[in-house]
Amino acid sequence: PCMFINDKGFTVLTYVDDIICIGSKEETDIFYNKIHKRFKCKDEIILNPDNALSFLGFDIKCIDYDPKDIKHEPHMINNEGKIRVVTMDQEVAISQFLHNNNTTPIKDIKQPITNKKELMKDTTLLQDIEINKFQSKVGSCNYFATTTRYDIAYAISRVRPFANKPTKGANKALDRILSYLLATSSFKVKGIFGSKHNELLTYTDSDHAGDMPMTTFSHTGVVIMLNNVPIKWKSTKQTKTSRSSAEAETYALDCGVGEAQHINNKLTEMDANTPW
Repeated sequence: PCMFINDKGFTVLTYVDDIICIGSKEETDIFYNKIHKRFKCKDEIILNPDNALSFLGFDIKCIDYDPKDIKHEPHMINNEGKIRVVTMDQEVAISQFLHNNNTTPIKDIKQPITNKKELMKDTTLLQDIEINKFQSKVGSCNYFATTTRYDIAYAISRVRPFANKPTKGANKALDRILSYLLATSSFKVKGIFGSKHNELLTYTDSDHAGDMPMTTFSHTGVVIMLNNVPIKWKSTKQTKTSRSSAEAETYALDCGVGEAQHINNKLTEMDANTPW
């Protein structure tokens, strides 16, 4: 992906032959007029409450609210006197993935994983084509957990280590994650558009020796928020055995600071002022 920003703040993001941009109406019209003169392109779609965008498998929509109907700061009110909430999801892509894998629903499912010890109940190894199916489903779930579905990040991090030698217990846990995705297909990442005061917040946590009984390692969780919208998250097993909960928290904090610095560097390149 590449990003281009002109001297008026008009921003263009490209990925191969897909383009998404943001800027004033005037700059947008100038840009697309020049593009159409040189290349054969589809007609542009302007994001508004009546038009949704589809970009690289992500569905982007917006809804305008009356200020009295939603919690907000004064600077969040747009020129039309509304509060615009933008949402992003992968509902279409996830639904197709679940359909291809014949996912069955589980009644009243509330979380993607119940107890990590369930993974160890049946250690019978999968065979032949079952292994390939398991690995394919883990890869797809890992992608969704990285892009929009932060709610399954912990669950898939518990199943992922079994990709090399998948067991029936791990496969059952993976099928539960798919059933959870089916039950929460309308899940969206959302936030108020147009905030003029950027704020980057990083949250970290760990569970001391949380990988027991498989190993003695702890588990790290990181969530990075930009203007109250999650933009980066991570759930992963630590690489060392911590001798105390404080040591495990320190490892998690180190991971969180590194991720936040990386995000802050990217935002700086995008000319976004983000104190943290």
